[in-house]
Amino acid sequence: MEFSGKAMLLMAVLSGGAVLAGCSPTPTGKQAGATEAPTDKPLVLIEVVARPAGEPAGAFTRPTHPNDTVEIAIRTEGSTKGADLAVKMIALADGTTAATRTLRLNAGNAATPKLEFNPEGAWATGRYLFEVTLDGKLAGSQELEIFPAEPAAPAPAP
Repeated sequence: MEFSGKAMLLMAVLSGGAVLAGCSPTPTGKQAGATEAPTDKPLVLIEVVARPAGEPAGAFTRPTHPNDTVEIAIRTEGSTKGADLAVKMIALADGTTAATRTLRLNAGNAATPKLEFNPEGAWATGRYLFEVTLDGKLAGSQELEIFPAEPAAPAPAP
């Protein structure tokens, strides 16, 4: 019984007897052409969330009002031995800086840092832009609108 070249190749592969040229390990024992993920990825900003302080992450948040503390929750990826994080709160109505906060990041606090902006008196209503920089370079931003205080509930009818 005579087999075709394809049939013989298939039998050799199935029996484990096939040797593929060019797939031998390199002298270091690593497969040729294999890529490795770097172990020290630089720190990068993935997400910026501006919300009233104390609101749960990922949930629908209530509107922000003039007397609310504003929380900036940040998510990063990568590693750092030290990086400077700065957040500037800019009133979009006139371009003025309403507040700034800074934080020195390290391996222990870099993954999910949070910064709070406490109003001195009350925030003016309107839209604000939070600019986030890592080591002086713009890394992300987030807008937030501050709404007028909620009106008091109407008095019950007599």
